[in-house]
Amino acid sequence: MRIIFPRFLKLNNDYYIRELEVGDLRVVNQWHNSTDLYKHLVGTCHYPHLETDAKWIKDGLAKENLYRGLICNDKVPIGVIYLTLESLDIVEFEIFIADESYRGKGIGFLVCSTVIKTIFSVSKYRKITLSVLSNNIRALSLYKKCGFVVMSESKIIKDNETIVIYNMSILKSI
Repeated sequence: MRIIFPRFLKLNNDYYIRELEVGDLRVVNQWHNSTDLYKHLVGTCHYPHLETDAKWIKDGLAKENLYRGLICNDKVPIGVIYLTLESLDIVEFEIFIADESYRGKGIGFLVCSTVIKTIFSVSKYRKITLSVLSNNIRALSLYKKCGFVVMSESKIIKDNETIVIYNMSILKSI
């Protein structure tokens, strides 16, 4: 199954998403090693070495069901999106604005709303899913504003704490 998503997506005059490349290794590795960033994400910071992230990028480029995109302001990387084709008509969506100075400025909404519109413009995709920590109030608010609804809850242990995860989705309008 090949995911259908553009290699380059212009969001507005200042921002765009482009497919992640091996040349993005250093910045992605820096983000993957940020404990502050991972406080807000479902995953855990696992401190990967450059070689590990290089393999992760190369493997992602080779897998047809994955899209890994770099969110940029002009040419400055500020975050990423990850899309995974879960089945023929369901796409899992992940986003993080890694550069703190760009958070809270509407960029997440711009990215989410544009990605949703782009995914649903492909006729076969009917559902987008994501997972968010219940204590990530800013992200939860963004996803609800974009039309996602909580479908279920699960729990994880993160930093020796039990945290609720909201599993959310949005359906394509007919």
